[in-house]
Amino acid sequence: MAIQRKKRIITREDLRPSLVTEMQEKETTGTLNAETDIVPYFFYLATRNKPLNLYAAGMQSSAMVFESAFRSRADDSQIRLAEETRNLAYAHKCAYQLIDQGFIPYGSHIKYIGPLNDADSHHRCVGITMGKLEEVNVPNVTIFPECGVSLGIIYGSHLHVYLNKTISINSLAEGYKQSIGLHKSIPLSYQEGVNIVNCEILAKQEEIIQAIDEKIGVKTI
Repeated sequence: MAIQRKKRIITREDLRPSLVTEMQEKETTGTLNAETDIVPYFFYLATRNKPLNLYAAGMQSSAMVFESAFRSRADDSQIRLAEETRNLAYAHKCAYQLIDQGFIPYGSHIKYIGPLNDADSHHRCVGITMGKLEEVNVPNVTIFPECGVSLGIIYGSHLHVYLNKTISINSLAEGYKQSIGLHKSIPLSYQEGVNIVNCEILAKQEEIIQAIDEKIGVKTI
C-alpha cells in the first residue's frame, strides 16, 4: 500500500537553511562524508535549479535502476581488489541481463568509479548522489543482492523509497554467474539478500520517509 504524502514537490526554500549552508561548505572544501551526507547532498543538488518532484515522471523507454554492491571492506589490499573486480564484473552482467530483458539500465556504481575514487569518502558521496540525480525520473528499481547489500545500496534505496519508486529484488541468471566464476562461491544467497532488503528497506518505508523529512526539514507525511 502506497504511503500518502502531504507534499509532491520540494523546493530549495523548503529545506533547512543549515542543511544548505553545511552542504555548500562541504562541497567547497571537498569534505562530504559518504556515511552521513548522501541524503542531504542529494536534496541540496536536486533543488538547486528547479523543484524536485517526489513522483517519477517516467521515461520514454523502459528503464530500470539497478543496485548491486561494489566496494569491498576487506583490510587486505589484494582481497579488496579481487572482491571489487568480482563485484564490478557482476554489476556489468546485471546491466547486460536488464538490457536483454528490454530495459535501459541505470547503475551509477559502474559509471562513476572511473572518474571518481570510491575509496575517498567525498568522491564516493558525490558519485552516489550523481547517480541518484540521474535516476530521478526512473520509477522502477531492482536490487541484485548476491555480492552483498552495502551501506551504499541501503542509503541509495532510502532515497528510492522517499521518491516513491517501485523496488524489486532480482537474481543474476545462472549462466551469467558461471561466466564470471560466481556460481560456486557466491557471497550471499538470493534469499539472504531478500531478507536483508526486506528488513532494512521494504519493511521500514514509513520510518525512512519520516527520518528524511526530519533530516531535510520538510514534512511530507
